Amino acid sequence: MKNILLLMLSLFFIVGCSKQPTQIAQKQVTQNKRIPFDNKQEFMKQDETQTFSAIEEQEDDSFKVAVVFPSKVVGKYAKDTINTVLAYMLHNNVKFKLEIFDSTNQDINNIQKTFDEVIVGKFDNVIALYTQEALDNIFSMNKIEELNIYMPLINKRDSKYDNKNVVYGGIDYDAQISKLLTLSNKKNSIFYSNTNLGMKLKSYVEQSNQDIRVVTKIDKRNNEFKKIVKKRGLNNSSLFLNTSIIKSSILLSQLRAHETVPYIILSTQLNYTPLVISLTQYPDRKKFIVANSIEKTDLKLQESLALLNVDIAYNWVNYSTLIGIDSIMNNDQSKLFPLKIQNNQVQYGINLYKNTRHGFKKLRTN
Repeated sequence: MKNILLLMLSLFFIVGCSKQPTQIAQKQVTQNKRIPFDNKQEFMKQDETQTFSAIEEQEDDSFKVAVVFPSKVVGKYAKDTINTVLAYMLHNNVKFKLEIFDSTNQDINNIQKTFDEVIVGKFDNVIALYTQEALDNIFSMNKIEELNIYMPLINKRDSKYDNKNVVYGGIDYDAQISKLLTLSNKKNSIFYSNTNLGMKLKSYVEQSNQDIRVVTKIDKRNNEFKKIVKKRGLNNSSLFLNTSIIKSSILLSQLRAHETVPYIILSTQLNYTPLVISLTQYPDRKKFIVANSIEKTDLKLQESLALLNVDIAYNWVNYSTLIGIDSIMNNDQSKLFPLKIQNNQVQYGINLYKNTRHGFKKLRTN
């Protein structure tokens, strides 16, 4: 409690990092925005709920870190990522300067202009919230080697670049699929979303050399769920749900409603969320097993994160960001987590969880 009170007190006394705040227009996105943290209220507003954010008073010996992202591509992650970094710094009582740089999209010119501003601002440490599709543009930039970059959303296996100054923090979905396959009866079926991740997960299952009975793409045009779940071959198969939590919840309920009984139902980190408990009934998910790479962390740090409404129990992007900022602060080795960074990639553990009436319970596996 003492730590919480100290943290809350510090939040009331901290000031912004820019003497001339950038004005941010409501409901309008402009290209290449550099957003000082003293004028973030409009940017951080979400669902009409004001999120409090702030930054430590600037000093010459402050630790400087930039969060760079394309708002039109990953805007939904940006707020939590920023608050994760902020909470970590405040929790550790670090003198810091945090600034946000928005390239709007992943166009090469916008990325270059934005990173030029990062370099001019002398921000050597960068959390770059970009997707795999931006890698070629990022690594073609001038002076990329001058920055210490952490990429929370990308796993190194999805990058052809091996720069020593870039660390990847993305979840290893291939490894999660491999572990889930150990529970399969080798008669697999796949429901997958029409997204880059959905198709990637589909390919990982198909590469297993196990029998594939049914493969069905789930998209907006294919929502005749009775026809989907009544397909021959689904009964007694190991069904992979490579779909979003909303679609997965619908499919789980429809399978039971139409008396289709898979041998087991399997999913990656994509569906490790308490929403599955609220969106389905327990009988719908009795055979549902989910892979998870998020480990528990320091309780006091969790309290600090909770003050800024940051979830690291289920949100893997927040968890990856936390590992990233901790490793940057500690010379590429995180002190908070039982994880190692090897060959510029965070090495995640993988646990499997079954569904209970009220949550998830870890399976004992070899």
